[in-house]
Amino acid sequence: MVLVKTSAELKQGLVSKVGSVQLPHDCKDRLLEQELSRAREEFVHWMELRGWTLARVPGAENPQWVTDGAGRMAPYYAIDWEGNRTGTKQAQKRMEERTGGDRYPTRDEHRGVLPTKRETSLEETDGMVEYRCVGVFWAPEMIIETLGGVYERKERERVARNPVVFGPSGAPLHK
Repeated sequence: MVLVKTSAELKQGLVSKVGSVQLPHDCKDRLLEQELSRAREEFVHWMELRGWTLARVPGAENPQWVTDGAGRMAPYYAIDWEGNRTGTKQAQKRMEERTGGDRYPTRDEHRGVLPTKRETSLEETDGMVEYRCVGVFWAPEMIIETLGGVYERKERERVARNPVVFGPSGAPLHK
């Protein structure tokens, strides 16, 4: 009798993911089709590198680009994730630079990157729009431990190495 070690079967479940691509607002027609096709392939490629498989949806295209009610491509104002567009930089200037006076002084540690706000014009996005693609994938169902801060992780490791013992039973007491 020969025993062969195999890996445990991971349960799979359906997961929907959204990918996006930012393009200039004047990108139209054939160039837009090519860019969106390339972005869709790249989106699926990166999801497959995670070990996810594109689900086959009968009667529907998967992944699919977000469209408006009439079936046309729906561009959104591009979100400034990195904080390097003019609209975001303008919002980050000191109060005295924007208004001529600093009525409400702010400590230096509170200055800097503001929370991402919703862009409302092409001027704020520097002429960029965002197209979104939604895909449904088969992905393994597993629990992933989220790491906390460095202090919490080191404290857990310290407690695991040196548990506090009370009483004759010697049972460790973890905080």
